[in-house]
Amino acid sequence: MNRQRGTVSVIMLCLLMALLFMGRGLCNFGWQEGENLRQYREEMRLRLAAESAVETVWGDITDYESRFDSLSDGQKIDLSEQVAVRDADIETRVYALRKVKKVYLIACAFQRGTEENDILESHRFAKGVIEKVNDKEHYKWLGWTD
Repeated sequence: MNRQRGTVSVIMLCLLMALLFMGRGLCNFGWQEGENLRQYREEMRLRLAAESAVETVWGDITDYESRFDSLSDGQKIDLSEQVAVRDADIETRVYALRKVKKVYLIACAFQRGTEENDILESHRFAKGVIEKVNDKEHYKWLGWTD
């Protein structure tokens, strides 16, 4: 009878250990999913900030048309001062680059001031393409590109 109780105790102890390891695995899985969600939200904030900066320049295109026309092939200009930053911990840089009759509006948004970013700074790019329509006075939006 004692031997049977000892065997049951060992089996129960093994089951308890198995449940403990499964619970620890579930906790680790939940933590990792939370970390993935945080990183995804950070990446989306950066991507949307970069796209917003490109769209801000496109929305005020009449202010920049003369500057775009004066660009030669391969030359770029910095438009960062004209684009307002809406989020304090995200910095955005915007450039216009002329390549073969097209102007690329390139924005880079990056986050500053977090512990993780002391080593590696998170950033996202957005790039839109515009083209002058038949040498007329206005530009046409061609879309997003890589």
